[in-house]
Amino acid sequence: MRIMSFRTDARRRWLLPFVLLIVALAVLGQASETTAQSELERSDPRASSIVAESPAAIQLWFHEPIDAGTSTVRILDSEGDTVPDLAPEPGDDDRSLVVPLPGGLDNGTYTVVWGAVFPADGQTANGSFTFTIGSQIDIASTSIPTIEEPAGAPHWLQGIAHWLVVLPLAVAFAIWPIWAVVLWWAARGDDARVEMLSMRAQSLALGAIGVTLAANLFALGVEATNLARGSFVTRTLDTLFDTRYGRLWLAQVGLLLLLALVLRAAPWRDPFGRQYRSLAVLIVALLVPVPVSLDSHAATLETGRRAAIFFDYVQLVALSLWFGGLVLIAGVLLRSMRDQPDRPRVVTRAFSSFFSLALICWGLVAITGAYSWWLQAGSLAALRTTDYGRWLLIALVLVVAVVLVALLGLLPMARSLANAEPGAESTWADRLRYAVIAEIVLTASILLAMGQLHGLPPGREVLATEQFGQTVQFQLGDQAVSLQFAPGGAGPNHFLVRLPDESVPIGAQAFLGFTYLGQEIGSAETELGRSSLTTFETHGSEFGIAGDWDIELTLRLPDATEWSDTQPVTIDTAGSPVPEDPWRFGTGGAIGLVFLGIALVGFAAAIRSGKGHLRMESAGLGAAAIVLGLIVMVQGRIQPGDSYYSGLVNPVAATGDSVSRGSALFQANCLACHGATGNGDGPLSEGMFPPPADFSAPHTRVHSDGQLFDWIRNGKTDTDMPAFSTLTDEEIWDLINYIQVEFQGKEPDDGS
Repeated sequence: MRIMSFRTDARRRWLLPFVLLIVALAVLGQASETTAQSELERSDPRASSIVAESPAAIQLWFHEPIDAGTSTVRILDSEGDTVPDLAPEPGDDDRSLVVPLPGGLDNGTYTVVWGAVFPADGQTANGSFTFTIGSQIDIASTSIPTIEEPAGAPHWLQGIAHWLVVLPLAVAFAIWPIWAVVLWWAARGDDARVEMLSMRAQSLALGAIGVTLAANLFALGVEATNLARGSFVTRTLDTLFDTRYGRLWLAQVGLLLLLALVLRAAPWRDPFGRQYRSLAVLIVALLVPVPVSLDSHAATLETGRRAAIFFDYVQLVALSLWFGGLVLIAGVLLRSMRDQPDRPRVVTRAFSSFFSLALICWGLVAITGAYSWWLQAGSLAALRTTDYGRWLLIALVLVVAVVLVALLGLLPMARSLANAEPGAESTWADRLRYAVIAEIVLTASILLAMGQLHGLPPGREVLATEQFGQTVQFQLGDQAVSLQFAPGGAGPNHFLVRLPDESVPIGAQAFLGFTYLGQEIGSAETELGRSSLTTFETHGSEFGIAGDWDIELTLRLPDATEWSDTQPVTIDTAGSPVPEDPWRFGTGGAIGLVFLGIALVGFAAAIRSGKGHLRMESAGLGAAAIVLGLIVMVQGRIQPGDSYYSGLVNPVAATGDSVSRGSALFQANCLACHGATGNGDGPLSEGMFPPPADFSAPHTRVHSDGQLFDWIRNGKTDTDMPAFSTLTDEEIWDLINYIQVEFQGKEPDDGS
């Protein structure tokens, strides 16, 4: 008997409405875009600023909505003592906090320590910054405070809670589609058998829904521990009604209860005879995993959020169909058919349909999993060096194991059972049952690994903030200071100097000196900009040649104290790999994935159809759908972090007239902050943090025409650089010509 034989039957009529339903979900069921950088955007007073008198309140603005009721703020004086009686309040919008100050604070330097809860993904973030009340003489060195992690469950427990929810939810979701296209189809023609199997399937469905509801209660309790104040009951209620997680939780519970109701009224005896009722059950089932995907890492993306959520949703649906189908086959079909004389025929029918569905599911898992890896990890280094990457690697290994067991175990055993001689059927049935159990355990382990990913920061983010190509240790006075630079090879590098926990005073300067040891090419020095209390950063191409170098780090304090140390480094032609930005997609990405799913359906039909015209037609449909899907995806690509202006090239020649016009524009709009020499030392620059750009600095010369145009037209995020939207395009290009000719050594086009 051929396992992969094609049948022309009523199931074909389901293809069009099913595809239309998926397209509708792709277009209409996607959440709106939100910004989701889980960090402080700005503050008032600004970080490292000096204010003449005590402010009435501290205001904090974040990159995404926060849970004001559970976020915390502490203020420490220069001695490390906490300012008492602080009560953070919601700001003017859901992205801000206000901390009224009790009376006037004494002159001196204060450290603001914040801990924020972001309801978009249930994650937390924390940090600190300083400001000074008084004048320059009131600046005091402050110790970086120990930032207390918000009270809450550890990452591993959050991952376990997520797993306990997804595991039974996968079974509850898969019950109806697997019953309709696998079990009912295998048992059709025997009303008594259909009745028996449907009763077991309904019992399994209600049990899975009940376990999922219990698991959701446990997960809610775990999530409630992330809140800092109140009793457990109070925190649970606050989580449920005041956070995005709570709203998704309520939606999840509501959908599960609705699924239980519609399953009770479902046409179990003839799913294809009452198509509208069956379709209604299928729609509710397809909605059940949506809240889980809306609470994933994909939901925190700033660019391409909707498509990423859809990819995550499709992956969850595909894994759930496989896992839930295995549980249904083991718990209903194999168990119920143990003593039935026609067991081989019914089991073979079921596995024939199930393997076709599995081909589609694992194709979708491969596509969405590859994109998820690219989006959240992006490199082999992220797999090896981050917790997220290691768990992802475990999941990938388990996926390979599941596929191998299916190809080398399930499929051959199902064929052997179909062709077994009388008397040998029981042996092959037992082996098949063991293989199914092994697949269930392996797939549950994949979901466990994915649950752990849910509670960890993506490997790409960890690598972007912590992974540098080379690290060099310096001894400045009695303190060890590290320099990290990436990618660590010849050419442009990002340099980051990390100070020890004891911060140096505001106003300190850091310099890097570079000397090539291979031949006499002179030395170069660059100043780093202070990016936080304990870090200085810059970009530059000082390492222009591979070979041996001496690099000198100098730290100059406001009182003229200077520390310096020199260390050798070896520069290769290429540094350590840093992940490039992944592709992000708009709606076209989701539609493209739908077409790739249709392609998998076509290939599955071609495999089952045997020889003939139908195989060619199905394969042709699959090939056409792949091409169309890839075209739609490429057209739906969004460049992360790029704007319309980023690729522009200055269309205005840098003639003397253009530079002259740009000079007048600079005097009127830019001189006050950037200064007459373009060094960022204008009369209004005092107190700005970060300071205005120094146009003559090496790292500012690498910015493209389009980037400069964008910053002038729209302003620069996280700085005091405003938008000059009143300038015309030609005026902005004239201004750029002046900056490049006057401060960056560009030759005028007419030689003037």
